[in-house]
Amino acid sequence: MARSSRSSPAPVLASPPPAPSVRSALTAALGLGLGILLVYVRTLAPDVVAGDGADLQTAAGLPGIAHPPGYPLFTMLGWLFSRFSDSPAWSVNLLTAVCGAMAAGVLTWLVADLTGLWAAGLVAGACLGLAPLCWQHAVAAEVFTLNNLLAAVLLALGLRLSRRPDAATLVGLAGVLGLSLSHHHTVVLIVPGLAWLAWPARHLLRGRTLALAVAALGTGLLPYLYPLIRAQDNPGLNWDDPRNLGALWHLFRRADYGSLSLLPESVRGLFQEASPLDQLPVYLQTMLGGSHLVVAGLILAGAWWLARRDHRALGALLGVWFVSGPAFLMYARYPLEDPFWVGVVQRFYLLPHVALSILAGCSVAWAGRRRALPVGLALTALVAGLGFAHLPEVDHSQDTVARDYVENLLQGVPQDALLLTSGDAPGMLLEYVRYVEGRRTDLVILDQDKLAYPWYVDSKRREHPSVVFPWKRLDGETALLADLVAANYGTRPILLWDFIDPSLTGRFRLLPAGLTQRVADPGEDPDPARIADQIVALWESYNRRTLQRSWPPRSFNHLLTSFYGFPFYSVGFEFERRGRLDEAAGFYRRAIEAAGNYAPPYRRLGLLLAGQGHTAEARRSLEGYLQVEPRARDRDQVRRVLQELGGAISRPRPSASRPG
Repeated sequence: MARSSRSSPAPVLASPPPAPSVRSALTAALGLGLGILLVYVRTLAPDVVAGDGADLQTAAGLPGIAHPPGYPLFTMLGWLFSRFSDSPAWSVNLLTAVCGAMAAGVLTWLVADLTGLWAAGLVAGACLGLAPLCWQHAVAAEVFTLNNLLAAVLLALGLRLSRRPDAATLVGLAGVLGLSLSHHHTVVLIVPGLAWLAWPARHLLRGRTLALAVAALGTGLLPYLYPLIRAQDNPGLNWDDPRNLGALWHLFRRADYGSLSLLPESVRGLFQEASPLDQLPVYLQTMLGGSHLVVAGLILAGAWWLARRDHRALGALLGVWFVSGPAFLMYARYPLEDPFWVGVVQRFYLLPHVALSILAGCSVAWAGRRRALPVGLALTALVAGLGFAHLPEVDHSQDTVARDYVENLLQGVPQDALLLTSGDAPGMLLEYVRYVEGRRTDLVILDQDKLAYPWYVDSKRREHPSVVFPWKRLDGETALLADLVAANYGTRPILLWDFIDPSLTGRFRLLPAGLTQRVADPGEDPDPARIADQIVALWESYNRRTLQRSWPPRSFNHLLTSFYGFPFYSVGFEFERRGRLDEAAGFYRRAIEAAGNYAPPYRRLGLLLAGQGHTAEARRSLEGYLQVEPRARDRDQVRRVLQELGGAISRPRPSASRPG
């Protein structure tokens, strides 16, 4: 009897709901998934996108090796998709949309099986697919919709195991888990919930079944052979240069990012990490605030229904939500001091939303079988309406911000230049143009941040043998950026984008050059009017269509469009150096007109006008600075100036080394 009891555990459900017909559940899942895919395609980004998306598009189109942990599964799928289109960037955007739609379809099937009501599945799929945040990240290249799809499949297999344990499902769960780990590591956050669901099948995990499960898990990890093989050819995009198993392990565990951190160790000290409790209000406001309170009500109703029918499923889903959502965010302590950083961390809200969408779908079961169809259809329409209310925010069909910016930038970059970029923009966009489209192959593009890694220097030294690298890695102390510039100065034009390294001060001058700065001899001092004419001529040639639209402050597009203020700002600084203050003020004003979300000219103009006694405009400008950059490091100093503007204050003497 004891053996029989162990072999055949009692079912968890006291009265399991009758399963819907396979045909009706499949029809609902395919219909909902196809409908959402059509919506996604209609709002799909048409080209290369800003941020990590450009890196993923380059990795797929080249093919190369994306940023850690490499995302080999996504890269290979992206490469496959790109074979059927003339635009690899659009193809990877489409892959993201297909994964998002499939995730919604899988959730439809899952909830139909869980509740016995295919109409309940429609609500769950709509809650996942048409939630504004999920929609926004499904129409431009990103890894999170594939992560949602794999998580949905894992939960479907786990829920099946909890109610109908069998060896095939257990082995399948292990295989999909391995495949998920070859994509995005946050999937480990749902493993405790999966383990709880699989607990009734624990007696199966022995002998042949155990061996098959281990083999399936290992097979799922096989995509990580791709970066090991591809790195041997030293592709232009080659993060961590994983040419051996040690380097592959370095890539897999995101060693340069601290493995268990969302921020690289090298930049963690530059930002103020939010406290654990600060994360929760931002998360709840994003996912459950405003009109989403309707969805919150559905989640609570679904959880209440599931509590009466399947305690194990409810506990697992709540555990998945809490561990992958609030607990993870409190641990990560991601910076929230700037709206842009809020936008970055919001991508990690998508995984916990999978579990919440399942609970929301279960709410339909309260209506009973007879009323489930009209109630489910009505709630699906309601959820869809809430999503479409955010259409202007999530629609990327006219998003050419990244394309316009990189093309405009390249207009001011001379042939055979060495271009030193910083951060994700515009380096990743330039890599797409150079490596995927095969344009501007004359350029040497180096990322100043990645020069701190020996693997990056070695990789670029092999790619560009004519460039002199005077050190093994840039450390900012004994190995300086100025050393690299000096070693190559005179052999080719050298330009810097956005980032000013203090080691250059005194050794070189930086002069405005379109959307970049040209490294010049310290004695070179051209007439600012001549520089201004060049900048204005370039500005007139730029495609400025995306500057007519405002972008959400939390988006990469908002950040990218702000950079259009830099050329006029740097020209204003050159005039200010010469004491031509009226002309300087004019160009600071033009910088603000070009990019009202670019903070530095507000500050510079305000201080200049304050020194001239133009109190009213000075106040407006300094107040604008604090509005655009509310958490600026010098905000206390600016506030003191504002308080003093009632009386005379001396004009700050401008620095002769660089704008700032």
